[in-house]
Amino acid sequence: MTEGAPAPRFTVVVAVHNAEPYLDETLRSIRAQTWTDFEVVIVDDGSTDGSADTAEHFTRADPRFRLLRTPNRGISPTRNLAIEHARGEWIAICDADDTWHPQKLGRQADFIDAWRGERPLVALGTAGHHVNARGRLLPPIDLGVHTPEAYDRQLRDHGVMPMINSSAVFLRRAFHDVGGYRAEYTPTEDTDLWTRLARVGVTLNLPDRLTFYRLHPGSVSSRKFVRMMTHVERIRENTRRLARGEPELSEADFDALLRADPARHREVVRRLRQDALIQRARNAWYHGQRAHGLALRLAAAAAHPARTLAQLRARLRG
Repeated sequence: MTEGAPAPRFTVVVAVHNAEPYLDETLRSIRAQTWTDFEVVIVDDGSTDGSADTAEHFTRADPRFRLLRTPNRGISPTRNLAIEHARGEWIAICDADDTWHPQKLGRQADFIDAWRGERPLVALGTAGHHVNARGRLLPPIDLGVHTPEAYDRQLRDHGVMPMINSSAVFLRRAFHDVGGYRAEYTPTEDTDLWTRLARVGVTLNLPDRLTFYRLHPGSVSSRKFVRMMTHVERIRENTRRLARGEPELSEADFDALLRADPARHREVVRRLRQDALIQRARNAWYHGQRAHGLALRLAAAAAHPARTLAQLRARLRG
């Protein structure tokens, strides 16, 4: 980036750790954006493969791309560091194995420019598609929250703000106002950030399918998924607490709250374990492991038969 040049509209943040098989495709999709007023800050978080070499190729070819290197510290400190070096008014997140439609930033810029809401727009995502490890297009993802009314309902009724991580753009000043990424919420640090942003301004998703979110065969373990979703439950609880003027709960405090009601704790853990099996089943199916996927889906049904039956009845009624 030329010193003294005007700040770009967007700073694209790419946190990288051992993403060599996918990083070139990711950075090409960013460089191919029809909206060109952006810079890219890549932070290599202690990779031991050729990720940094791939990133350097782009920094040499395009002055909008910059590379920082750090020892391995984890995703939240890495993204926070990248945003410290950002110059853009808006931050755009792209994971090192995901890709964008060429018009993604342009359509988001158009929506931001046209915004005339009574409250400030602080974050904007998009719909998208899953892709498997080989890049094959899988079913679409649409997390909803397309209108201010849907945003109000989402925060009031559910207490968390859904957004495809690599689709998100957000105001840099709002990011700093809410305290940035919090490592204690890893691996749900993104949901924690979207929800805190939603408490200070409008957070929406475009229905346009502009983000391609990659799934890998090595799906998250059930134990890790339960921990991840327990963080989401804590985010919901903290949204309710803040609405009542009460302080947020730490991880230890929230765990103590759950365990104080053994029946609730058992039900939450049981439900989350079932959700983990469903996620693993879907991932196996998408990667051609049909028998394994079916076995996991049956295990999920057996993990919580009453919930499975209720979900089936709801689908039949719908």
